[in-house]
Amino acid sequence: MCLSVRVYVSNIPKSKIFENIITYTPIHLNTLFITFAKIKLHKILYMKYFAEIDIMPKKELLDPQGKTVSNNMKNLDISGVDDVRIGKHITMTFDASSEEDANTKVETACKKLLANMIMENYTFSLKQL
Repeated sequence: MCLSVRVYVSNIPKSKIFENIITYTPIHLNTLFITFAKIKLHKILYMKYFAEIDIMPKKELLDPQGKTVSNNMKNLDISGVDDVRIGKHITMTFDASSEEDANTKVETACKKLLANMIMENYTFSLKQL
């Protein structure tokens, strides 16, 4: 048995959208249903989170970039600046099943990719979208 189906899905990338009439056998229809079920299930089980991550050099280490900025503040007639430290601010939006899972993902990203744990410290805030 064969069936012709036209499928339009707005929230799937264009590379995955079937816009032409395609002939599906029952097995293909079952696979198509499972794919759409997974997409719908993914939206139900996972929530969007937004993380703001600040990475700064450790206090014990010199910050040559910050020192240069601090020294040149005088040239801009900005006085009273004692210390400048320069770091990174990273924002990240991602899916997670719970707040605990979201914390774990951000911790892992910071420790293994974003921060050099020998020279830098990090802090982050997390909120559910």
